[in-house]
Amino acid sequence: MTEQANVEVSAEMEQFISYVEKLSVLDLSKLVKALEDRLGVSAAAPVAVAAAPAAAPAPTHDAAQVFSIYSDVYTSTVTRVTGGWSQTTKEQEVQLAESDKAFYYTTSNYLGWEFNGNTTIGDMTAYPKLHMDIYVAEAGTIGFTPIWGAEAEKKYSLNAGWNALDIVLATDFPTINLTNIFQLKWANMPATCYIDNVYFYTTTTQTGLENIVEQNNVTKTVLNGQVVIIRNGVALDLLGREVF
Repeated sequence: MTEQANVEVSAEMEQFISYVEKLSVLDLSKLVKALEDRLGVSAAAPVAVAAAPAAAPAPTHDAAQVFSIYSDVYTSTVTRVTGGWSQTTKEQEVQLAESDKAFYYTTSNYLGWEFNGNTTIGDMTAYPKLHMDIYVAEAGTIGFTPIWGAEAEKKYSLNAGWNALDIVLATDFPTINLTNIFQLKWANMPATCYIDNVYFYTTTTQTGLENIVEQNNVTKTVLNGQVVIIRNGVALDLLGREVF
């Protein structure tokens, strides 16, 4: 095995290297292209940078029906950290579009999200379904389970591109305690993937008489430099306030 030589650099160069190390995959790709254009050269040994996907599909559930964990559309009230579970998985938040960020995972094997210092996120009985968007470049599978003091990993199939997983929790995890979820775990992950729009939700609204399913026409866009949600023709900010 060839030993890698240590290269001495100036303090200014070290600052630049530190800056580059913090760039997202998308920004790093743009930097390489900008340097090639500016200098009129092509990189002799280009860094392998995976092409970032387009933004994940915008969620369409009414905010009143959602308990958000991670999304640009809904506001989350939980504290989320990536658990130190001796995994090889590396996490980076990347900007996929002006109005959409996602988590980008590399060298992945398994992953744990911990909430509120490993205490319950609350009573999810009113939010019996879980949504997540997962992007993979090639078709495969991924294991997933909530953790509620126990766990029961289930395998889900993934197609190439964005996959919208909508999980009925009591069906896929019959023994789940919806009042004590404090972690989410992914296992047997694709080596590289993106995760976005993770939230618990319901599709019904209590009226006092019956449960009705509400249909919503929802899109996400940028208006005057501000991310807004257009719901049934009305522009709202991310806190649900009408934008005039």
